[in-house]
This record gives sequence, C-alpha cells and structure tokens, in this order.
Amino acid sequence: MKKLILLILIILLAIFAYFYYFTSTFNKNYKIPLFNNEARINLTSSAFANGSLIPSQYTCDGQDINPPLTFSNVPVETKSLALTIEDPDASSFTHLVIFNIQPQTTDIAENSVDQDGVSGTNDFGTQGYAGPCPTTGEHHYVFTVYALSDFVNLTQGITKKQLLDKIQNITLQTGTLVGLYKKQ
Repeated sequence: MKKLILLILIILLAIFAYFYYFTSTFNKNYKIPLFNNEARINLTSSAFANGSLIPSQYTCDGQDINPPLTFSNVPVETKSLALTIEDPDASSFTHLVIFNIQPQTTDIAENSVDQDGVSGTNDFGTQGYAGPCPTTGEHHYVFTVYALSDFVNLTQGITKKQLLDKIQNITLQTGTLVGLYKKQ
C-alpha cells in the first residue's frame, strides 16, 4: 500500500512539474524550443553561464561594456550574423541591435561589440551596447544570435523590429543565452 501511495505521489509530482514547465511565463516569453532536436547555434559567455547572474561590470552599475560572447555550431551557408539583446521583463526593452557581422566570427570580445558589425538603435535611443539596468527587481536578459542566409540591406541606426522584419525569411538558425540582473 505504501508503494502504491508513493507511486501515485511521484506521478502527481511529475504531472505538476510537466504542466508548470510547459505553461510557465518564462517559456511563453522567451519562445525557447523545448525538446527541439534541430541544430542550434551555441551562444555562450565566459563571464556568466546561461540562466545565471550577469557580472555588474557589464551593467549600468559597472563599466556598462558588453560581455565576451562565443558562437559555435553556425551553419556553413551563413552569409552574416546578427545579435540582439532584450529585456522581456520590461516589455521587450532592447539593449543591443547589431547586424552584418561576418559569418566566420566565433567570438565577440569584451567591450568590442560595436566593432563587429553595423549598429542599430537600442531602446535607450543610442547605438551600440547598453547594459542591463532594471528599475526594480531581477530581470532576464536574452542574448540572441541569428545566422542569416544573406547580408541585411538596412542602414545603421535601425530598430530591432526593423531588423527582425527584414531577417524573418533569411534566418537559418538562432541561438540564445539568458542572463539575470538586479540593480544594485
């Protein structure tokens, strides 16, 4: 009888975990594919792990410089890369828009993102990187790299929406990295 009760509890816990995971706000906001067998670009940073805190030197509390980023598993047919950073906890506030990054790029060094492509305008109204600076609470920062089958024929200063509209049909693969930050 105890084994049966334990089995039922384990099943109920598994069902609860399943529904919580697949209906959580995080998964709805970030659209990260679950159990996706497709190849994806691997986007990492030596400064922080996926889902962990972004060090303050990369935020408005510090030097406000971009963290180092590394790309791997980029499709061979890629003609250019694009990179965006957004805070979906603040109505998808954009912190970086950059495009026409050379496809052989595997690293973006710390404090160098503006040298690697054409800069768009972030939601601070400036071009280039503007680090995390939430007004309240801990926020998620989604770094997304896009492998594109062509160069983007847009001018410097475009918005994230303009970029995403333009690359909708030429995106081969994407990769994401999520960092967290709470203003000090």
